[in-house]
Order: sequence, then C-alpha cells, then structure tokens
Amino acid sequence: MIAGLGLTIVIAGGLGIRTLLRGSRPGPAASTSQEAGTPHVCLQCRHQFLMTADDFRKFMESLDPKGSGDSLLVHCPKCGARHSGYPMARCPKCGKPYVPHGIEITAKIVRGEPVPSDLPDVCPHCNSDIAAYWKSRSRRGQRQ
Repeated sequence: MIAGLGLTIVIAGGLGIRTLLRGSRPGPAASTSQEAGTPHVCLQCRHQFLMTADDFRKFMESLDPKGSGDSLLVHCPKCGARHSGYPMARCPKCGKPYVPHGIEITAKIVRGEPVPSDLPDVCPHCNSDIAAYWKSRSRRGQRQ
C-alpha cells in the first residue's frame, strides 16, 4: 500500500513537472515574469505561494544531501507541512497558474479523498483541456 502511494506520488510529480515545462513554451505563459517566482501549491492546506530561484536555492542548501527524492518538494510557508509544495503549471493558452492533473490526483490521495477516474486536466481559468490543446498544436506542426 505504501509502495503504491510512493509510486503514485513520483508519477504525479513527473507529470506535474512535464506540464510545468510545457507551460513555459512561447505564448501567453512566456510573457509572465519569472523573476517574481514559480507558483507552488501545498498539498495539505492548498495554500498557493511563489518561490523565487534564490528561495529554492536556500531550501536545497538546507537539506540533507543524502535525503530522499521528495526533496524537490518544498515546505509550505503557511501550514509548515514538509515536502508538500508542488510547482504549479501555467496554462499554455491563458498563461495563468493552475494545479495540474497529476498533482491534483496526488493531493487527493495524500488527503485521503476519493480520486474520480475521470478527473480532467482542465485549466480552471479558461476551461481549456490541456491534453487537447497540446494535441491540436502537435497536429498543426505536422501539417506545416
């Protein structure tokens, strides 16, 4: 059971990072200032906060170098939950931050909530289906 939860967290983290990287491609997402920081969300209390590169560097320096793989997950500044802050993704269409599908699933598992089988990866701001957006973009690139 615990091994399954760990695997789910690793997979969800990977999906979140993939979505975060895709959200940084040129378009509305690229017009947002990165100097302000990367938006994060706490899996425990749902607090959203910004983490600058300098904040992240200081956080990484404070960790035990022999620590576990969850060290890339930052501590929540509001509730103090350790390794519960995930980077949010920016919608490739509207550029606003949102909690990606994989991270939302992980958050529900961590909080002990049921996970629906049809939880879509949709931007809550513009209602864009993220997978459909990227699929249509890849089709357009093939036609050119």
